Amino acid sequence: IAKGLKIKVLFFPRSGRIMSSYDSNWFSRSLIKFCCLSADVFLCQGKQWQIFALEKLGMQKSDTKIVPNWTATPELLSLGATKVLFKGEKTLRILFVGWLEETKGILKLLEALKLLDKDIDFFLTVAGRGNAESVARNFVEKFNLGSRVAFIGWVGESKKSDLYRSHHALILPSSAEGMPNALI
Repeated sequence: IAKGLKIKVLFFPRSGRIMSSYDSNWFSRSLIKFCCLSADVFLCQGKQWQIFALEKLGMQKSDTKIVPNWTATPELLSLGATKVLFKGEKTLRILFVGWLEETKGILKLLEALKLLDKDIDFFLTVAGRGNAESVARNFVEKFNLGSRVAFIGWVGESKKSDLYRSHHALILPSSAEGMPNALI
């Protein structure tokens, strides 16, 4: 409709599912190409999106633009500025914040943690929900990681700030994100 009205069309995908479902079947590939190629400008949240647009969709680099994701507030920035790590603690507290989807890497993260030696003391807090949540919970139960992994669901902004403050490391195992909101 916008094209018919001679209005410039910007397409700004925000989910890695588009990339992951592109090769799943011909219908997905056709639908994604139709939607994306109708845009005058393909906005990319990171370099991976630009590579996808160029290599998979066959777009010209001049038709793509990387728009870095930036949502940091002064309050969130101050968390990083005042962070004190390892005050005599022996347990590494790791935090995952985001959608529990296979494309976000939650299952790969749990697989990696399963391989850690029992002498490496860690605790993973998982904040979020999604389609891979039951698989992730089953994995934790199956491999007896329940004493080292906690699923706490979605959290509000104040709780999220408390989590960022109380954990040593934020882990983002996604392989297709530019600059994720959780990191910012």
